[in-house]
Amino acid sequence: MNQQIEILTELLREELQLYGAMMAELEKQQDSVVTRQVEAVLCTVDELNHLSAEVATIRRKREQSRAELAGSLSQPRDIPLTELLPALPEQHQILIQSLIQENNTVLRRLSKRAGQNHLLLSRSIEMMENFINVLLPGQSTTVYGGDGLTQKKGSAPRPTLEVVG
Repeated sequence: MNQQIEILTELLREELQLYGAMMAELEKQQDSVVTRQVEAVLCTVDELNHLSAEVATIRRKREQSRAELAGSLSQPRDIPLTELLPALPEQHQILIQSLIQENNTVLRRLSKRAGQNHLLLSRSIEMMENFINVLLPGQSTTVYGGDGLTQKKGSAPRPTLEVVG
């Protein structure tokens, strides 16, 4: 059982480290958007996708570890980790509870930062659309709406050059 607890603890630590790496990448992304470094923004997107895949893998392993630990403690395999804590030896409860709290805190910060970045990127796209509409009036552009679906945007065709005669 102690080995299972150690595995679970290590997985929680790895998850926390990955969240920290994601936070650093989101901060880089925000700096890149503000300083208009397009290539750097694209690199951060690739890295965030890579980190997200790693997080998903670690979460699956953590959930499997939790289920195995619950089974060894004669608890239901689907019991949440917070409800499993009282069944653990006392010396492990504090560490695991701290890791759970820290993971949740960082996840909230990640969500907030990702929302900020989304807003910055959306505003950048909106500004570019306005620029294109000034350059090419009447041209429609395809954009994503708040629901994630594509929609056409544009105005009625107008002549590029109006001659008054």
